Amino acid sequence: MGGNCLVSFIVRIDGTTTDIHVAKSIADTLVQEGTRAALTLDENAVKVVAQYRFTPATYRGTPVPYRTTVEVNYQIF
Repeated sequence: MGGNCLVSFIVRIDGTTTDIHVAKSIADTLVQEGTRAALTLDENAVKVVAQYRFTPATYRGTPVPYRTTVEVNYQIF
């Protein structure tokens, strides 16, 4: 099993993340019996992104928050 989870979030001016949510679930591409496992992977992707630290965007030299997405790829062997 494997797939991609698209996670959307806001990067704050200190580089931490907030407003994290799954924009596209791995479960969207699987048959019914894999849905529970896929939702667990989605939850894990949100937890991992919450730990990320980013370089904040800047506008005229001042850090500003911005919304972005990250694609988390899972391959289960």
